[in-house]
Amino acid sequence: MQRVLQILSALTGVFLAVSAFNWMFDPQAAAAGLGMDLLTGMGRNTQIGDMTAFFATSSLFILLGVWQKRPDFLLVPAFLLLSAALFRLTSAQFYDAELIVPAVVFEVVTGIILLAYRREISQ
Repeated sequence: MQRVLQILSALTGVFLAVSAFNWMFDPQAAAAGLGMDLLTGMGRNTQIGDMTAFFATSSLFILLGVWQKRPDFLLVPAFLLLSAALFRLTSAQFYDAELIVPAVVFEVVTGIILLAYRREISQ
């Protein structure tokens, strides 16, 4: 089971690294891939900067955690993904934002996988 969780975690890290790369070098396509318009002015700067930081940092710590078998490195990206799901649900409930179910499912499942792998390598 540990090997399966390791592979799934690593694949998630690679997927998030590709997303970070896309936000840095093709933000128009990255935004479209998430169903967003690319903003203008200061909004664009914030959008590209924050989205790249989210994906790059998550990816970096997932891949380092998998490579070095460091359970502590997996905790932050797991909570980051789980909190993203929580705040998506919150925004849909309280602010009439469209709920993107596949994104919530991805974030929850990935967060659980990372926490499960973290537990496996902590033992």
